[in-house]
Amino acid sequence: MPEREDTTSAPVVGPETSAAPERDGGAAGTGSGVSGAPGADSGPVEDGAGDRVEAQDEAGTGDESDGDDEPDGDRDEDRGHREAARRRRELREARAERDRLAAVVERFQRRDVEAFVTEKLVDAADVWRDGLTLPDVLDDDGDVDAVKLAAAVDALVQAHPHWAVDHGDFRRHGGGGRGSAPTPEGVGTRALGAALAAAAGRAPTRR
Repeated sequence: MPEREDTTSAPVVGPETSAAPERDGGAAGTGSGVSGAPGADSGPVEDGAGDRVEAQDEAGTGDESDGDDEPDGDRDEDRGHREAARRRRELREARAERDRLAAVVERFQRRDVEAFVTEKLVDAADVWRDGLTLPDVLDDDGDVDAVKLAAAVDALVQAHPHWAVDHGDFRRHGGGGRGSAPTPEGVGTRALGAALAAAAGRAPTRR
């Protein structure tokens, strides 16, 4: 009986089996060649560095712009403060001038009132003694209202009759003020006329 050959001890090498190491070796060689090449990793490293440089440039540009805006903002704020101070000063000056002119107008108005009441009151200043104020006797235009003033003076005379002018008293024409002593007997135009007449009657008659 013929002996069988032992085919299990030696591997059968086929086309596919022999090609696999070549593919693996080629892949391995290719991988090792790519990873070991000097310029293989330089591409990604340069891209990252470029991004960092660009980011730094942008950050630097932002800082410079902020630094440039800061002085402008300060100058604008200073200008605003100066403008506000100038306006406040002008407002104070305008109010002071208004008050000064109002005081001048009030003096003229009071003079007009007192000139009006001199025909009824011995002392014109008495018109203010019972609390009368300018607005009480002024019209809408700020002029003295004769009707209002006459009514106020009439009420004042009724309350204080001794303040009123006695038109039969010579004191109204500068002979004296309130409380002056009465005219003594023998003084005045009538008494002087009587004395002259008596003297003329006693004078000797020329022949």
